[in-house]
Amino acid sequence: MYSPDVIDTAVNRGLIEFYCKGGKKRKVHGKWLGGHRKGIFVAFPIDPQVDELDAPKSIGVGFALCNTKAGDEFDAMLALRIAAFRAICDRPMIVPPSMKRRMMKFIDRATRYFQNANIVTSLIFEDTKDENTKETSGEMEAAG
Repeated sequence: MYSPDVIDTAVNRGLIEFYCKGGKKRKVHGKWLGGHRKGIFVAFPIDPQVDELDAPKSIGVGFALCNTKAGDEFDAMLALRIAAFRAICDRPMIVPPSMKRRMMKFIDRATRYFQNANIVTSLIFEDTKDENTKETSGEMEAAG
């Protein structure tokens, strides 16, 4: 299910950002507060085609979220595998309402990081106001 090549590409050529609960890690009165890892965002080349400068043409975006309220422990390697699989998967990804804003910021960051590449992903953002209504972006392509 998870190809080592995909994980290797995500780690070596991709953009990885951890989602932390409690905000960013900061030092207060000599103690580190916040910053407990809860999820991960990844963006990496999904298309073997590159341009003349060896820059990728298509970038996949994926995420993984740990359910810490249910007592689950965050495992970085498992989260990376799940997020990488979602980045190359053709099925739409349902983004939880708690991650919507951060996911949009990450997509903007990935667009700037991979300047001339298209961000290709299928995202469904769940609306917090009405559970029956879903905002669908379909195939989302953003050129940097």
